[in-house]
Amino acid sequence: MPSITESEFLEALTNTQQGIIIVPTRYKKEFEESPASLYTKEIGKTENTKIYQLKETITF
Repeated sequence: MPSITESEFLEALTNTQQGIIIVPTRYKKEFEESPASLYTKEIGKTENTKIYQLKETITF
């Protein structure tokens, strides 16, 4: 599964219409405090991860 940095994610937002982000529980706090979390909504979770999807409308 490919992974990217936060800055790569924010840069790709303008070119991406949809996407799924899987965040391991150990990184949940960092993700929720990052600017990237503003553009996602939680759609599921497992014991060890949270699953987010890009919001349909993204404006800067």
